[in-house]
Amino acid sequence: MLFTDGSRSGDDVEALATAVTGVCPGFSLGGALHRSPTSVLLHGEVWGEPVVAKVLVSTSPFWRETFAREIDVYRFFERHRPPFRTAELIAADERHPLLVLERIDGHPLSTARYPSEEISSRQLAAAFTALRRVNDWRVPVAALPRVLDYRSRLERYRRGGQLTGDEYAHVMALLGAVGDACEFSHGNLMLPHILRRMDGYKEGDYALVDWAFGSVFLPGFDLARLWALLRATFGARSEIDDSVRGRGQLAWNAYLVNQVIVVAQELRTHREQPSGPERDERLAGLEQDWLTIRDRLAFAAAAV
Repeated sequence: MLFTDGSRSGDDVEALATAVTGVCPGFSLGGALHRSPTSVLLHGEVWGEPVVAKVLVSTSPFWRETFAREIDVYRFFERHRPPFRTAELIAADERHPLLVLERIDGHPLSTARYPSEEISSRQLAAAFTALRRVNDWRVPVAALPRVLDYRSRLERYRRGGQLTGDEYAHVMALLGAVGDACEFSHGNLMLPHILRRMDGYKEGDYALVDWAFGSVFLPGFDLARLWALLRATFGARSEIDDSVRGRGQLAWNAYLVNQVIVVAQELRTHREQPSGPERDERLAGLEQDWLTIRDRLAFAAAAV
């Protein structure tokens, strides 16, 4: 590990670049692209080709495990070529840890987790089409570890009081009804992770990045997360709901289970944050969302 949490050394871009060069000798630093509390993203070149290097600067066991999983996903993409655009893996090292990838030029559909700016319906439609190509990939399931145990997560929510007895019974009935249905998913999809690569509106103009949680989930996990995050984006939720309903009852039941997982997680996160205007407004919206999901659960479970 290069630095400890909170260390000012995390701002030493040259030291980070030296670490990258130790793993990828052809790396030439261009500069810093992005900093988060856990990692730094550098841009540069490897033998004249544009790349990005992601370096973990957190010592948290959770983030070390997450980073190692992200490396594993890119190695999985090398062994099993996906039918959608992903960055080529150049180099990786779990010990430091760091990752060097081909740079995909583009602009995120939004830089905000909860976007408030207008996103055009054409852009959303093209992004949803590109996502469908990801979810339709018939990935070799046995070769990719699952990152979410639905039963244990839902049981934890029940024990923690996030699910009432009736809500737990309803969601478990739906979970049983969907059986082994699954699809490959991004796992942490939000608009900052969707790059618009060109000026057009075709699915090929979009690429997904940040694959740390890429795995097999129940169908509709990525759409359930987008539904939760795009509350302020006009038309997004109705388009997502209509798309899932059009795939049949099994897809809808799986989507509802995923909505429970995603919105319960968002509620817990917001309830743990200090009170403030943005947090309070989002929390109120999430609590309203939970009422919607609770009614959907009860209705769907009655038909199982």
